Amino acid sequence: MCLSKTKYLLVSHAKYVVVLLAVFAVYILTGCGCPIYKYLGVRCPTCGVTRALVAFLSGDFEQYFSMNPFAIPLVIAVVVGFHLSAMPIIWKKRGILYIATTAVSNLCWYLYSFI
Repeated sequence: MCLSKTKYLLVSHAKYVVVLLAVFAVYILTGCGCPIYKYLGVRCPTCGVTRALVAFLSGDFEQYFSMNPFAIPLVIAVVVGFHLSAMPIIWKKRGILYIATTAVSNLCWYLYSFI
């Protein structure tokens, strides 16, 4: 039985959503918070993304930029990454370039935040 491309994408997205919900449930139920910060004592480059997105959606742009100004580009990069398999070749190259640029920019912000 062969799934259409749309159904295949929906099923693959559902798998990611289930895994993310399970991870969030474990963190909420155990109250352990961020495992990288808890066990390594350093904040990862994506630290503050959720709080930054909440601040952005609330209209508090000053707090958004102070938390993690690359939160929105990171979310877009994740969505692009999920859809790379469904993109034409030229869009795949652009998508990979966007993901790489966003990752490098976020890493620069992360390193700058230590200064």
